[in-house]
Amino acid sequence: MTVASVIALLPVLLLLILIWTKLSGHAIDPLALFCYLFTFYYVFRDVLITFGWDTAYPDLYFFPGQTAQLLPRASIALTLFLAALVSGYLVFAPAAQALVRLVPVARTEPSTRRVGRLVVWLTVATSLVSLGLLARYGGVAGVIRAGKVSKSLAGMYELRIFPSVGAVAASALALALWHEGRELGTRRTGRALLALGAALFNAACVMLWGSRQGVAVVIAILITGQWLLGRRSGRGRESHGRRPGYARVLTLTLVLLVAIFGLRVARDTVLRGHVSRPILGQSALRQLSVATNSTYFDAMLLGLRDWPHVYPYRGGQDFEIGIEAMVPRALWPGKPAKVTPGTWFRQLYEPQFVNGWPLGAVGDWYVNFGLPGVVFGGLLSGIVYSALMAAWRRAAWTAFNVAAMTCVVMWVVPTGFEALTPLRWAQWALPLILCTWFVAGRARTSRRPALAPGPRLEHDPAS
Repeated sequence: MTVASVIALLPVLLLLILIWTKLSGHAIDPLALFCYLFTFYYVFRDVLITFGWDTAYPDLYFFPGQTAQLLPRASIALTLFLAALVSGYLVFAPAAQALVRLVPVARTEPSTRRVGRLVVWLTVATSLVSLGLLARYGGVAGVIRAGKVSKSLAGMYELRIFPSVGAVAASALALALWHEGRELGTRRTGRALLALGAALFNAACVMLWGSRQGVAVVIAILITGQWLLGRRSGRGRESHGRRPGYARVLTLTLVLLVAIFGLRVARDTVLRGHVSRPILGQSALRQLSVATNSTYFDAMLLGLRDWPHVYPYRGGQDFEIGIEAMVPRALWPGKPAKVTPGTWFRQLYEPQFVNGWPLGAVGDWYVNFGLPGVVFGGLLSGIVYSALMAAWRRAAWTAFNVAAMTCVVMWVVPTGFEALTPLRWAQWALPLILCTWFVAGRARTSRRPALAPGPRLEHDPAS
């Protein structure tokens, strides 16, 4: 630990606290979720390494004493990004209004019956796709290996939309049935449990592709939805103060970490019979960091060290990949075969591996354009989050909207606008937008309040 590293870390922490306390209107709105995710992917590791509780990962690529020199630069890059995000959020709010329609929220109260039909159709499609994969690759381990090791599922990832969106829709249906039953004084526990089973089934089918996203998003939706929708009955009025929300946020974080860690161990055990080398025999903090993929900061340290001194800036190639990847290969027979940014980055150091080291939004913008790119990426991210917050305030208070918004923040822009954000918008947000058109009921004023009814701030761009 050096004094320079600690001093450079302080502005990062102060900016996150500013965003969480002054710009977000609720302890679990899009900006608040961004603060938690940014902390998870970047600041958590920054703190661990700065105070000497862990070393940069992987250790063999950092020379003794080198990390201490890189830490202040890395914290400065995070500070620039966050400061630019705040500026983009406050200054360019009018431009963000044009993006609100790209956010999957239903303007009218969704019909529970229509959501149920949607879940049935998606679950049937998921079943057919999963059975086909199991038959083709000879079982669960074979499908996971095709997705994570041999990459034989390349060109078929559009099919993963069915279980992914099915998990989100089924989670929303379970929440809606549970809370509607409580409001109306009727028993809907059986149907709610059936919907929950569909959510877990779809999430398990996402796991077949080697991805833990489905299970994580189901858990997040259920916990956040139970918290938010429970306020309709007059309990937990967190909008009047922050303090009651701390325990719930901590609970959500711990449950997600335990689930993601356990799923990583389960996946490794199915594939290899034991946990993978980066986890085996490591400290608890290192195991948690690697198993939950929260090492974006470590990858960014390598980027700051080697760009542009060893490798030239990418000049936007990673963002081009994110845009090109939106087009399904079935519609573009001559589509170039390009690896994702995280995979390309790791293969510079470990060519034998096919899995990647994601850099997150800050790292993506840096290796492509340097620090000016970090500032621009922060401004763009601020505009995107301004649109998300505007949609959040306008939307009806429904389980479907809570589920869709949680999903978009967690998987499309978790650390801001990343290189693969266009692809993830096409994979998650676009299908959910199509779903909102189907599930929307008759146009009427919802009897539910807006999603974030807390007091507006004088500088609030949506005011």
